[in-house]
Amino acid sequence: MSLLSIRMFQFSSLSKLISSVLRISAWAFLVMGLVLGMAWAALHFWIVPRIEDFRPKLESLASQTIGVPVQMGKLVAVSSGWVPTFEIHDLTLLDPDGRRALTLPKIVFAISARSILDLGVEQLVIDSPTLDIRRTADGEWLIAGLAIKNNDKRDSPAIDWIFSQREIVIQHGTVIWTDDLKASQKDSASLNLSDVSWVLRNSARHHLWRLDAAPPAGWGDRFVLMGDLRRNLLSTNPGRFKDWSGQVHAQFPDVELAQLSPHLPWKVNAAQGKGALRIWVDLNNGIVQQTTADLFLENAKGQLGDELQALSFKNIAGRVSFKPLSNGFDFSTEGLRFDTTDGLHWPGGNVK
Repeated sequence: MSLLSIRMFQFSSLSKLISSVLRISAWAFLVMGLVLGMAWAALHFWIVPRIEDFRPKLESLASQTIGVPVQMGKLVAVSSGWVPTFEIHDLTLLDPDGRRALTLPKIVFAISARSILDLGVEQLVIDSPTLDIRRTADGEWLIAGLAIKNNDKRDSPAIDWIFSQREIVIQHGTVIWTDDLKASQKDSASLNLSDVSWVLRNSARHHLWRLDAAPPAGWGDRFVLMGDLRRNLLSTNPGRFKDWSGQVHAQFPDVELAQLSPHLPWKVNAAQGKGALRIWVDLNNGIVQQTTADLFLENAKGQLGDELQALSFKNIAGRVSFKPLSNGFDFSTEGLRFDTTDGLHWPGGNVK
């Protein structure tokens, strides 16, 4: 066989292979299109007009997905566009004893053919919720009185479901946060936040969120918390915090440091201080690696450790960083300048 014949044979075989791949791909896209088309038709012409009839089944499905009993007061369709929108009125989560642990007056959600196949929603909007969140002295999380397990042995279906949805929006909410793990000897570190808005966007392994809230009276102005976090490749649970790495950022344009200090992720005891504060917390697999803060404070007084003397400042500005270590901590500054109450003037510099 001549060299030309061999090359023609190889070209013919390659052409047949490419042709077969194209035909298979075309049939696959056609079948996928038919499946999505049938799902879209079922959504608009069967589910939307009869959505109230599906309420018992949706309650059962939501209970299985979230892991707690769910009741819906009323379910109505408010839009029949390309992506239908629905409203749930008086959605209630029940505790193990059948008591109401959480009631949400109004929830608006949009679904698509894709979200139905994933047992999720395209967008979820929750209006005017009141949520009680507590971390006990044993490190257990309680949300609306319900224990949320989030460890390697047992994960929370509710948290996994939340962090697998494309977008969740909370507006005009109230959050009551109590941290018994950081409680002082006299009282618990409770914090009431009002006019809370929270936007969460999730992709396959990426979680972006922003929270705006008004603190209690005497704390200062409205503040912002933002998160940009990714899960590791081996993670199979979207809501498993131990698998997350990235950064959490907080902005406090006007804050009373004495009020904020018990809730900061470092061991600094701030007795007083008023001004602006920005904080970055770096996480690796759920563990704090470093905390960095840009600050501009007046009449500040703080203590870096129980064994160290308290420091008092007329004013202090610059960047400070705190890194926990196995046998202590690492504290450093960058461009820090201050005036102490006893007359010491530091024009600016770095300390570690």
